[in-house]
Amino acid sequence: MGILKKVLFLDMLRGMKVTLKTFFKSPVTLHYPFEKEQPRRRFRGVHGLKLNPDGSCRCEACFLCATMCPSNVIDMEMTEGEDGEKVLVDFTVDLSRCLFCGLCVEACPRDALVMTDIYEFSQRTREALVLHKEDLMRNGKYYQERETAT
Repeated sequence: MGILKKVLFLDMLRGMKVTLKTFFKSPVTLHYPFEKEQPRRRFRGVHGLKLNPDGSCRCEACFLCATMCPSNVIDMEMTEGEDGEKVLVDFTVDLSRCLFCGLCVEACPRDALVMTDIYEFSQRTREALVLHKEDLMRNGKYYQERETAT
């Protein structure tokens, strides 16, 4: 049987059978920078701060997201407003150390912090990976526009 296998090239024909099966199917790869795959619905990408209808930030500076973060990448600054309310001055997220676990989003009582579907955020410097309040609000606006469109 071993000699017959070698003479008839049975192993090679089995391999060619697999090759010929997949040869005529359409390719499943994407030409990445030119073709982009839409992320799944529950994808956790770059953070964003949602906005109120009047355009102000929805975050009330309760520090729960910063407390829940296992990597300690969230930093917040707040002051007190005229009527004694907390006012968010700066909200910083360091993406170079973030685990993208989503615990900060789950901890937010006002649903102000979200994880968008933005997955292209490579930068040339580490400082550019630190997002501030304005960047996060821009991401949140993008998220809300996408959410209402679907």
